[in-house]
Amino acid sequence: MRRAELGLGAPRNLLRERGSLPNAEAQAATGLDAATLRLHLQPLVAEGSATVAGQKCGTRYVATRIGSNP
Repeated sequence: MRRAELGLGAPRNLLRERGSLPNAEAQAATGLDAATLRLHLQPLVAEGSATVAGQKCGTRYVATRIGSNP
């Protein structure tokens, strides 16, 4: 997937596809900075569809429920 093809749901889609997503990898794939990426993925954490492992540069988002609407 190229950056130009990524929409606002790109971080969610990447997490759904991969099951686990390191912060740095998500930033590189989407072109989003850490704060913006967090804004996209934090709702998934809040609803229980993902968890956060690690801190700062080692932050990784892990899908807990993989489905059509994580």
